[in-house]
Amino acid sequence: MVNIAILDGYVDEPAIFGVPPFISPYPRYIAGAIVKAGYKADYYTIDQWRNKKILMKKYDYLIAIGGAIVPGKYLRSSPASIKELQKIANEFYGTKILAGPVSGFSYNFKEAHELKKHYDYFAIGDPDAWIYDFFTNVNPVRRERTNEEWKEFPLLGANIVNMHPDYPIPLIAEIEMYKGCIRYASGGCLFCSEVLYGKPRTREIEDIQKEINALYKNGIVNFRLGGATCIFTYMAEEISLKEGNFKPNPNALSQLFKGIWKQSPGIKVLHTDNANPNVIASYPTESEKIIEILVDYTTPGNVLSFGLESADPVVKEKNNLNATPEEVLFAISLVNKHGKHIGTNGMPKLLPGINFIGGLEGETDESYSLNKKFLEEIIDRDLIVRRVNIRQVAPVRHKFKKLNKKRFFEFKDYVRGYFDSMMLQRMLPIGNVVKEVFIELNIGEEAYGRQIGTYPLLIKFPYKIKPSCFVNAKIFAHGSRSVHGIDTEFNLNQAPYSIIKRLPAINNKIAISIIRNRPFNDIKEISKIINDNNAVAFLSNYTTINETSWKDKIVVNM
Repeated sequence: MVNIAILDGYVDEPAIFGVPPFISPYPRYIAGAIVKAGYKADYYTIDQWRNKKILMKKYDYLIAIGGAIVPGKYLRSSPASIKELQKIANEFYGTKILAGPVSGFSYNFKEAHELKKHYDYFAIGDPDAWIYDFFTNVNPVRRERTNEEWKEFPLLGANIVNMHPDYPIPLIAEIEMYKGCIRYASGGCLFCSEVLYGKPRTREIEDIQKEINALYKNGIVNFRLGGATCIFTYMAEEISLKEGNFKPNPNALSQLFKGIWKQSPGIKVLHTDNANPNVIASYPTESEKIIEILVDYTTPGNVLSFGLESADPVVKEKNNLNATPEEVLFAISLVNKHGKHIGTNGMPKLLPGINFIGGLEGETDESYSLNKKFLEEIIDRDLIVRRVNIRQVAPVRHKFKKLNKKRFFEFKDYVRGYFDSMMLQRMLPIGNVVKEVFIELNIGEEAYGRQIGTYPLLIKFPYKIKPSCFVNAKIFAHGSRSVHGIDTEFNLNQAPYSIIKRLPAINNKIAISIIRNRPFNDIKEISKIINDNNAVAFLSNYTTINETSWKDKIVVNM
């Protein structure tokens, strides 16, 4: 009997998410390849290894997955570092295989060369195809999975989701729509790794629907359609590969989404990701139809990420970037037109996001001034952007010049200190309720929660709440990248003194007075014992006295 372990070190690529609560296609496809080869594998995450919850000695083979090409900020976890991948290999005495972007793009990762000393094999090309060949005694070489393998592996490996620590909630299954880049022939954006996957290979509508349904039958109810550099070019008509000109196909996306919901009607979250503003601006009629489809058939809180990267035309030219500022503004306006309205969970149905990158070729001080001017135009036009992602360029394909840290961080401070807060205020005015907020952890005396979704908004609560609870949050303040809320079931008759005193506008004296005079029969009774209009107004708007099980959710320090 052969014992095989898959260790998910998490991936983070331009078009693939794999850091919790996401599970990427990599471990699922690899598990499917192993089943197809006649074996089975156990699945673990890097967090289980960090918490010493894996007994590796019983395994003959270890397949470690890693590679954070575009690392971000994470709330509960983070991708495996190069040092961690080294340590994992050194602790294991069987056959060690490294998979994922860190092995597939090893020639572009300087740090990855060190890993060759610690792993017996690098699974290059499509790692699931390489591993299938390895376990069927075929000499594995760099190759793409066949179309038949792309149909089979996702289905055969679907059941490993049951082994993920986040299963079944809040786990989100990342689904590939296509692989590669429509701008492949022109070299794509100079910084981006997606072009390394080559000419786009598109999955059939039926195959995507079957994979989602297989995961759905295994208990998954949250999905993100990723993998594509632009969802608007799924099944698109190729006008000119050389110029990256693809005409959107609204009918294909309509069929895809209708079939997903018909086969898996109990889905809770269905989100998407990347979109190319140049495609939207070039084909506005077809693109507007697709936006309407996304508004109707995805769940509220969905975000389309637009890669502006820089508003400087010189930087655009030198780095072969996707779109002009004018095209991005057009795309933002079109998405706002149909998607800014609040959905059933309290979030806008569909909003755009913007990506900026610092350190690109041709960048000057003027570049950051143009970036700021672009964001000011969004404010002036009364548009809403859900998120602004600002990161430093990673040398995956090209060695870039040294970053101008002073201007980069000045721009970042402007975005975080002013622009983000302005967008949050437009999107979620004070008093709005955001529903089904999943509490992820407590830090100090505060709870942190997010809805389940692609780019969920962080919500802070001024008191501890038991992790893994769902609450509805009524917004009382805006931060830079987060909002502050109170559970709509906050019960003034049940809340302990230690929590009441942490509420806005409430001091120790008021908290003591509440404790001494309760229970209240009517929330209006608080005005008789508290001589503070601000406190009375807050308690009247944000707390209740109705009998609930709310006290079971809170964490009280004795």
